Amino acid sequence: MCLCPMQAGAEKLRMSGVRDVQMQGLLYVHQREIAACTPGDAAVTFLGSDDATTCHILVLKDLGEFVQQKEDVHLLTFCASELNTIPRSGVQHPAIYGIAVDVRTGDLFPARFPDRGPDSVLRSARIFSCNTMEDVYSAENGELHVGPYHWESSKDVIFWLSQPDCVLLKHLSTSPAVEPPDFVSRLRDQLCFLLEHPTPHKLFPHGKVCEPSNRISGLTCPGWSPAACSSWSAISNATQAPNEYPARR
Repeated sequence: MCLCPMQAGAEKLRMSGVRDVQMQGLLYVHQREIAACTPGDAAVTFLGSDDATTCHILVLKDLGEFVQQKEDVHLLTFCASELNTIPRSGVQHPAIYGIAVDVRTGDLFPARFPDRGPDSVLRSARIFSCNTMEDVYSAENGELHVGPYHWESSKDVIFWLSQPDCVLLKHLSTSPAVEPPDFVSRLRDQLCFLLEHPTPHKLFPHGKVCEPSNRISGLTCPGWSPAACSSWSAISNATQAPNEYPARR
């Protein structure tokens, strides 16, 4: 069967095999985050995001050419909706949950991330209280910026923590039938974090950015080291990557 270019590109990506991407050299983009870096960034090798069930990950490469052109994007690979769907036990599942891009070579591939740090729980928990997109990485300074975030104390946190896993999955997921196995455990971690920190004031004294607690090899926290030229970007819930690669959901 002859496939159109978009179908062929999606199939090639799906068939390329899932790789585990370790924390070393990884710039991970959480839901409602954007990140961008350059191919020459000394500390960032991979830009990526995952947990894409009903959300989308957008990866852009900014060539830095024809900047006055009205056309902003040339779509090379589209792997979403029916192009990223496979049946499992009678339920339609995403074929690919996560992707990463090698910012030096431009290689795009399905990916898993054993570690989503630094400060993964904090960065994930903030989506309960805000719907804005956060730019988390400064390629100029080589720094990862976490916050400051803002949320109010809520009694709902105690209620949800008292519920069984099946209730959390049913009511706090947009796709309960196809979530990854650790979805509920990570959700409980986020709720426990909000219970422990009903307001963010101690985390962000005087409204300043906090320093990530988990240090990444090759990166100073906050952050990573800069680079030049073209860039990649990734956005999760929209994710982006260029000769600067921005990145998750």
